Amino acid sequence: MILEIDSSPIFPCVLFDSDSMSVGMTRDIPGGAKIELGELPLQKRHIAVVECFIPIILTFGGSVAVNLLSSWLYDKLKTKHVRELRINGIRIEITKEAITKVIVESVEFRDGQS
Repeated sequence: MILEIDSSPIFPCVLFDSDSMSVGMTRDIPGGAKIELGELPLQKRHIAVVECFIPIILTFGGSVAVNLLSSWLYDKLKTKHVRELRINGIRIEITKEAITKVIVESVEFRDGQS
């Protein structure tokens, strides 16, 4: 699952609970999942303001605690630093319900592929 987060450049440090960031860094997160920082392309949004669209790879194994995972993600994403969230290319409202729905659908799709 690919999360694309339109945020301030400092947000990956918040998400990864780190003072620095580098492509490929990983973190285990609640719910039996892991996040990995993808490439950080910079996009010029306004003159003199550069913002990041941050790609985060979210993976989870056979058993995932969806509510724990979606609660953690929502708590991190609801900050003023995040303006937009896309999951697998689809814009998602930053609410716990919307995030939970997408994760549940992803789990059901993956389980249906087994």
